[in-house]
Amino acid sequence: MSGRSGSRPPRLLAFDVDGTLLRSDHTLAPRTADALAAARAAGIVTTIATGRPFLVVGELRHHVDWVVSGNGAAVTHVSSGHAPFTVTFAYDDAVAFVTEARRRVAGVRFSLITDEDLGWEEGFDAFSPPDALPGRRVDDVLAEVAGSHVHALTAHHPAIGPRELEPMLAGIVPHLSAAYRGFPGVEVVRDAVDKAFALDWLTRHLGFDTADVWAFGDGINDVDMLRWAGRGVGMGNGHETALAVADEVAPSNDDDGVAVVLERVVSQLRAG
Repeated sequence: MSGRSGSRPPRLLAFDVDGTLLRSDHTLAPRTADALAAARAAGIVTTIATGRPFLVVGELRHHVDWVVSGNGAAVTHVSSGHAPFTVTFAYDDAVAFVTEARRRVAGVRFSLITDEDLGWEEGFDAFSPPDALPGRRVDDVLAEVAGSHVHALTAHHPAIGPRELEPMLAGIVPHLSAAYRGFPGVEVVRDAVDKAFALDWLTRHLGFDTADVWAFGDGINDVDMLRWAGRGVGMGNGHETALAVADEVAPSNDDDGVAVVLERVVSQLRAG
């Protein structure tokens, strides 16, 4: 664990979804739902911070005030549906990236989400949570997914792991990075975009400080926000890199770890 000393009570709570808020069977435990409601009733602002696109956050969004989606690519206010913060890149950049990636690595496949459409090529359904695949299966994202701006582009190869694929896709478009974040694919993102980047914007937008934020996560794509937040809470089922930067480790997602911590926080607020 990181060993940062002390933390103030949270004003903003940020939660990863898969492996954190949700159990291994991809359900939200009733105890966790109740704990989220109690935290909100106590005046704490809540947000999901997920790699999922906003379109596939689903009913879970109704348990929080905000959604940080696409690993920091967008911030959406749930009740209004307004997204005051978005990071996209030009569709032409996606065309350049996919075209060169296919030239470099035969058999590489892509998922693409634009401002107009979304789809995924063969193989993405083999490892994505059943409710987390947006759009439809297509043979070629460039031929079948239209748009002018890209919200998410992800690469996958059936025979090459993401750690090995990441450097093979480096440097294709100057301002885009190929990033492995624990998902069995490689995300193509604008430089410097991650969950902490978007949460920092949201924190300032709400008039809070970083020290006011408690973040919960289990994966490699949670490391930056766990390190950035005033208090980082790793899940007992988490990846070792996430646990290494956390200030505390909660029970696992299947043991209602988020609820355990939130119940403690709300109890302390009521007592104080």
